[in-house]
Amino acid sequence: MRANDLLKHAPAYHHWVDDLLVKHELSARQVTTYEFQRLSQYFNPQTFAAAKCVEVDSLPKIPWHEFGLSVPEGMDVNFDGITFRNTYFIKRGEAFREFLHFHEMVHVVQWQTLGNDLYPLIYALEAFKGNYETNVLEVMARDVTDFFIKANEPFSTEFFVAAWIGQYLPQVFTQFIKGEL
Repeated sequence: MRANDLLKHAPAYHHWVDDLLVKHELSARQVTTYEFQRLSQYFNPQTFAAAKCVEVDSLPKIPWHEFGLSVPEGMDVNFDGITFRNTYFIKRGEAFREFLHFHEMVHVVQWQTLGNDLYPLIYALEAFKGNYETNVLEVMARDVTDFFIKANEPFSTEFFVAAWIGQYLPQVFTQFIKGEL
């Protein structure tokens, strides 16, 4: 799957995300309302205050087929959480897991860092070139979540994400300019 092939589906994707977030806005909770002991210490106050969580029985799934795309390998499994912009959805029975909230908050930070166009484009490119397990945005989120689980002292999640993205983006832009994406 090439970047230009995905870009033509961007308006439909953004419309779908807009509708999803509007549909769930009344059930979205500020992440600050969860009384986790550590979570707020790992994000700047603005990021933490802007983040929302929606607890659902069944996670929303990107309707790849509606966009004329096949489902990327590994994206048809039953996840515990999924993030769109500053809002993440988690399965109702998993809401007690602080590290799951942290993982989804990493995606919120990635989305804030890359923006509403570049984040989903990179996520989709990664999904189509490999699979869920090798997706660089998922690898980053898993690795930073592992740091969180093992950490004795708070760290700046925004710094980790920015540094990782800063190392990754030049190769993506080079591949795009060369027509390899």
